Amino acid sequence: MADNSQYNHYRAEVLRFLHERHSRTEEPRVVIDNPTPVEMELPPKGKSAA
Repeated sequence: MADNSQYNHYRAEVLRFLHERHSRTEEPRVVIDNPTPVEMELPPKGKSAA
């Protein structure tokens, strides 16, 4: 495969794309320091949820 110029061309394009995508820094990353669990609203005891 390494002798195939078309394969090498496409491989280089894919690697370039992945490298550019990986090296982007302008997109902020969301970091959650202290995640809180999702709380469900439950009806009071003895009452139906209908």
